[in-house]
Amino acid sequence: MIKKTCISIIVTLILVASFSLNVNAADAITITDPVDDVSDITLEDANMSRPSVDITEVYSIRNGKEIELKLKLAEGGTIQSSSLTHLYMYTIGLQTSKEEYGAVYTGLDFSSISPEDLGVDDISEYSNLDCYVQTTSMDYLDVNSYSGAGENELSIKFDLLDSDEIIIAVYGVTMEYFGNFSYFDECSGEELTIDTTTFFDIQPGEIVDFEAVLDEGTASDYEWLWVFEENGIELTGVQTNYTFKLPGQYEGIVYVYDDEGNWGLEQILVNVTSPADAKKSKDSGTPGFEIITIILLIAAIVVFKRK
Repeated sequence: MIKKTCISIIVTLILVASFSLNVNAADAITITDPVDDVSDITLEDANMSRPSVDITEVYSIRNGKEIELKLKLAEGGTIQSSSLTHLYMYTIGLQTSKEEYGAVYTGLDFSSISPEDLGVDDISEYSNLDCYVQTTSMDYLDVNSYSGAGENELSIKFDLLDSDEIIIAVYGVTMEYFGNFSYFDECSGEELTIDTTTFFDIQPGEIVDFEAVLDEGTASDYEWLWVFEENGIELTGVQTNYTFKLPGQYEGIVYVYDDEGNWGLEQILVNVTSPADAKKSKDSGTPGFEIITIILLIAAIVVFKRK
C-alpha cells in the first residue's frame, strides 16, 4: 500500500514541479539561504536540520544562450537520487522576460521501472524525468548537462528559448518524501510589490505614460522592465512611455528586479480603440435612453387602458 501511494505521489509531484538582450541584465544572480531552516510539511514544524534538502545558495550563470543553474546544500548534505519509496526533488526556477523555466533533478532511474508500477501505459514519456527542464507551457527542453549526484552542489545546464531573454530572478525548492514524512526548503529573494496603473483605455496615436512605485523600498534601487512580448515592445525605467499606433489589446508585464534575486511583477493591459470602432460598438449596443423611454411610455398606456 505504501509503495503504491509513493508511486502516485512521485508522478504527481514530478508533473507539478515541472510546472511560481542586455539592459543591465543580471547574467549572474546569487541568493543565499540560512541553514537549519527545513520544514516538515506533515507536522508543520520548521527550522529543522536536514542537510540533504537544506539549501544554502542558489545561483545562475549565463554564457550566451546557455544558462547554468546551481543549487548548493548545507554542510554534510549531498544531492540524493530517488527511488519509488523515497523521493528527492531538487528544483531550480528561472524567471526571464519571456518565460519561466523549472530545472528539476530527481535522479530516479525509470529504466528499471515497469509501466504497471507507475500506473501508465507507456513509460517512455517519463524516461527523461531523472533530470529535466520544463517551461510554463509544459514543454520539455533538452538538458545540455547536469552533475552533482552524491555531492553537495547540483548543476543543470540548458539553452534559453531566445537569446535576447533578460534574466529576472532565480529561486530554489527542495523536497524529500518517504512514508508519512515530507520535508522541504526554499530559497528565493525578497518579493517586491509594485503599485502602478494596470489598465489604459486609449485611441491610436496616444502616448501612454508608465510609472511605478514600490510598496516598500526605493524604486530607483532596482531595474525596471516593461514587456509587451507579443508586440515586441520592451521599455526600461521606473518612468517611461510609448505611443500605441494601432488598435488592439496589448497585454504586458512590468518587472522590477536586482542581481540579488529580489523581484516582483505586475500585469498591465492597454486597450487601443479607434473612434470608428468605438462608434460602432455604441451603435450596436443596448437601446439608448430615447428607445427605453418610448418603451416605458407604451407600457404605461397599455396598463392605463386595462384599468
